[in-house]
Amino acid sequence: MKIDSLQSAVDAAQCWGSSEQPLPLGEGHIHGTYHLPEAGLVLQQINGSLYRRPEQLLAQTQYVLTQLSQQTAYVERYQVPELMPSSQQQLHERVGDNLWRAWRFMPATCTLDATAGPAHLFAAAAAFGAYQNALQHVPQRALASTIDGFLELPVALAQFADLAATATQAQRDQIAKNEHLQELFMERNAVIHGDCKINNLLFHVDSMQVAAVIDLDTTMYAHWALDLGDLVRSVMFSHGRVDLSVYAACLAGFVSTRSLHGLGSADDWLQAFVFAPQHLTFMLAVRFLNDHLQGDVYFRVAERGENLRRAEVQFALFEEFVAQSAALRDVAEDKVEAILKKRG
Repeated sequence: MKIDSLQSAVDAAQCWGSSEQPLPLGEGHIHGTYHLPEAGLVLQQINGSLYRRPEQLLAQTQYVLTQLSQQTAYVERYQVPELMPSSQQQLHERVGDNLWRAWRFMPATCTLDATAGPAHLFAAAAAFGAYQNALQHVPQRALASTIDGFLELPVALAQFADLAATATQAQRDQIAKNEHLQELFMERNAVIHGDCKINNLLFHVDSMQVAAVIDLDTTMYAHWALDLGDLVRSVMFSHGRVDLSVYAACLAGFVSTRSLHGLGSADDWLQAFVFAPQHLTFMLAVRFLNDHLQGDVYFRVAERGENLRRAEVQFALFEEFVAQSAALRDVAEDKVEAILKKRG
């Protein structure tokens, strides 16, 4: 942790009336997050190099929170995160060059590692499915993309093309042979969370059921399957391999709360179930590689070379997804058949 970041957090805490020492919280790649135990707050620094329009981000996140809180079925099952005003009754404060906000801390909750078992993964997928379902009334015009080109593989590939001269031949070859993936999931047909990792959920410590979906800054209109694909990708990454039981749990949990009515045919669902994890894994690998080639301007790193290592791990996982395509399709076909049977 950088000393100047901690000092900025100390200064920001004072804006919310706290003089306590902020405690680093989580291991996110994007924002700097700190816990203020006595104040009951989670203090968060907005990554201005990533979110170029932070005021728009903050306004849109508040809009999403308001929309969620009005969905009875959702709030009966999950808590909605709450932004807390500063001493000046502002929902964000600028400290030097940094923009800060504070969330109400949710007691008796915890995060889980993505190596959790199938039951917890089912619950995680169900929570993200419910999140999508709860926001489907939101019109597309109400949500702008808070990060330019986010979750758009053509954009990542175009960025790589500009950087290709600084890449190795092996890296250029690997990307060239998989460029066709950019033709998938282009339709913007749903409100998605945009960052579906299990550590973007809070669990009740007593029941270990999901308490809340958090980190809502990337909520946007995109293809519905991107959330499912990213969850499967992140879970398999943590497990270190493609695990069919884990995959089945994620599919089952997601569709238990997310209606696919109006989102294409059964064949479309099958293709999405199989190829969304590949698509998201390849995309993230390209984004990590791009950031390495640009000098680490996007993702937080502890040392030079970290984004390159992240890219290599994601490329390896992508290749395993490809190798396991037939087995994944078998699982996906069973799930599609179950959905159709339930519909009668």
